[in-house]
Amino acid sequence: MKLVTSLQELIDLYRNYNCRIALSEYEKETTTTIVFRMLDKVMAPELIPTTLEKVIRPYMHQHNLHEEELLIQYIKDLLENCSSRSASLFETAWEAKAMAVIGCMSDTDLIFDAVLQIMYGAVVPWSDAVEQLVKQHLEMDHPKVKLLQESYRLMEMNKLLRGYGIRSFNFSNDKQIMGLIKYILKQDSPSSLEDALKIAQIHRLPTVEVYIFRIVQLIYINRGEECLNLLKSISPAEADGTVERLSLWARIALQENPDNSEECKGDQKMIAKTLVDILKFHEKEEFGTPKIKCKKFIIRSRLKSEEERRKDTELRLQPMRQHPKKGHERNCAVVSEKRSHSNRSETSEGDQL
Repeated sequence: MKLVTSLQELIDLYRNYNCRIALSEYEKETTTTIVFRMLDKVMAPELIPTTLEKVIRPYMHQHNLHEEELLIQYIKDLLENCSSRSASLFETAWEAKAMAVIGCMSDTDLIFDAVLQIMYGAVVPWSDAVEQLVKQHLEMDHPKVKLLQESYRLMEMNKLLRGYGIRSFNFSNDKQIMGLIKYILKQDSPSSLEDALKIAQIHRLPTVEVYIFRIVQLIYINRGEECLNLLKSISPAEADGTVERLSLWARIALQENPDNSEECKGDQKMIAKTLVDILKFHEKEEFGTPKIKCKKFIIRSRLKSEEERRKDTELRLQPMRQHPKKGHERNCAVVSEKRSHSNRSETSEGDQL
């Protein structure tokens, strides 16, 4: 009796729904998987609405299936079956079919779930069609828009990092994120600063830190003019904070020279010159409050005094480096003179007594 029923259902599937299945396969199927089989047979995504209306929907109604829940389940199943495929042409095919199925749905909650499924499954960078679908739903007023925004932000980050050869990154640690920003700036590509700022803004890190890293980098590669151009491009408040922090950094950098190397001296000259130019530019542009301007004057004076002190020390040490014996003799003469003066003072005091 069961065999007769199965054969009758197979005939019904073929005649009414144009679905041909072998008996051995049919015995393993359910009404849900048969619907999926019907959708799989539709090769052109643009034919999905017509096929759904004329063939698949009547079958679902006949078997009391929940249409839209079944459709979103099909999208998930499609995604799982295609996740192991890597050919871009195949990816585009499943994306197009999934989006065509979404176009046949009317339940807004389920539509957002389906869009999220496509976002999670689509390969980064997204195709134009997927990005358009997501942007379309980002503009809607719905509680799940926040989930879309978060997923879209992660996609943008992954897309950005792939441009620097980074396949994955843990954004949970602020220190690691700042390290990532430094790495991106170090690549010195045309979009490095823009990309570093985008990461800082998304993760609510101070953009002034990014500007400081970039300007310090430019100073060390002797591109001072670009430092000024960068300061021109940012807001007065950001420029104030950046210049103040840079000035403090420069004071420390000018005092450090552990090995007394020529390379370090050359770096210090570049730092002093660039920072003086920056302070002059900053003062000329009249950025900042009177308090900031006063700090600039003090810091610039200190920078000059540090530079002058360093040069004076070099001039005093230079003769001793060139003629160490003469330097030693000169020191001995000074000591001898001091002793002679002391003896004369003692003799004079004895005579008076």
